[in-house]
Amino acid sequence: MNAFFWSLKEINGAYDPHHRKVTITLTSSADAKIFFETFARQATDVDELDVVFEGWNFWASDLENLVKSVCQTNVKSLKLDLKDSVNDTISEISARFTPGSKYQPLFDLLWNRKLQGFSLIGAGGFGLRTSDFPMGQHFSYLQSFHFLHAIKTSDQLRLMKILTYCRNLTDLRLGDYVNWSKIRQELVSVMAAMEYIRTLHLYSVQGQSGGSVSGLLYAFANKATPLKELVCYVGRVNEWELGEVIRSLSRKIEVLISMGYLEVILKDLNLVHLGLTSPTKSLLNYVNYPTLRSVSLLDFEEADLKPLKDYVQNCNNPTHLEVISLQGAKFSNPWKFAPLLNTLTLKRLQLSGMSSPELKGTISVMNMTRLECLVLVGCHYDWAVEETLAAKRAEFRPELLLHVSIATREGVSHQQAVEEKGIDKVESREACDTAVKLAARRVRFYSAAELVLLGKPLLGVF
Repeated sequence: MNAFFWSLKEINGAYDPHHRKVTITLTSSADAKIFFETFARQATDVDELDVVFEGWNFWASDLENLVKSVCQTNVKSLKLDLKDSVNDTISEISARFTPGSKYQPLFDLLWNRKLQGFSLIGAGGFGLRTSDFPMGQHFSYLQSFHFLHAIKTSDQLRLMKILTYCRNLTDLRLGDYVNWSKIRQELVSVMAAMEYIRTLHLYSVQGQSGGSVSGLLYAFANKATPLKELVCYVGRVNEWELGEVIRSLSRKIEVLISMGYLEVILKDLNLVHLGLTSPTKSLLNYVNYPTLRSVSLLDFEEADLKPLKDYVQNCNNPTHLEVISLQGAKFSNPWKFAPLLNTLTLKRLQLSGMSSPELKGTISVMNMTRLECLVLVGCHYDWAVEETLAAKRAEFRPELLLHVSIATREGVSHQQAVEEKGIDKVESREACDTAVKLAARRVRFYSAAELVLLGKPLLGVF
């Protein structure tokens, strides 16, 4: 088993032990056959499999090998990116004149009792490259189904049958970020009849005639099992129905992305986790802060954080806010936000892209009395920064750990950058914290790619 995970690095693969997840990019039929045969024999403890078919013309037999491999293991979640888009006229005409069963083996996944989640990406011409399939003797065990590709008219009968068969779905995501999907009312009706959906994502989805999708969201406003997460990206949904969903589920829904309504109803939502990027920075003015446990902000400037700073200053020790991720944030004057950093008693904090002076200034004013995990991604971490940290050792909890990927310059690898600073040497540190250095057990170094992969489980909520 360990030998298999080790060999993944040599074949464009990786293993994430926290999620028991294998990620692999396959570039030929021969490589795919070898991988799937080995995976079936040796990867019995893997829960998640993420496969990309990159740069080759695969056939149904290649998908048969994949399905057989998955069914022989204990994989619970499969993400498959076929990169087989049919978004240009020539490719679509070709698919229409050469219909067949290229994707047909994928339907066997519906009968796999162990598989709980299936995400299909880049499956162009899905309806043209499959034929009808018989219903099984029982409904599918799938709880999550993502069809992340523009939905064509030719795809819809097949999707309707899949969704009819997958009665137990709690997580449904349809569409494509770039290309529009025009869905028929019959497909809308099938979706509206699903009883257990808690998470619904619609990407660039509109009605068959190009208007709004009607009859879908209103159906979810009165379900016995309420929606917890609704994402309507760019698409055209009935505005009145969206308003009804928001009003009826305002106490239950935890994640909502629909930019046209967020500013109006954000204060009425009891969100637990909030993630914003720079284009949506104005939404910080409308958040119901008392319910939040975690906040993730990307590319925010100092001035953008003012609403959060004001809330923290006006709130008496907001201990409910436990996790903050500031990616690409710039603190040219960290002392300006000393009240924010000093008042918040965070458990987990992620910073990225900071220089040594920025890190020193930020750390010097932080309240670290509850901090259990500090993640520094692509930062200029050096001995001067560590001395600033060590100076606050009286605040450290016993379980506090520092996870670091050091910023590199062009032409210099991560390992070279670390070695140049000499900061990763175990022998450079004592067993206990000192006035200038952290205890050896507290500090862990990674490459940038490794820490990006591990960042989410380390933070615990994202």
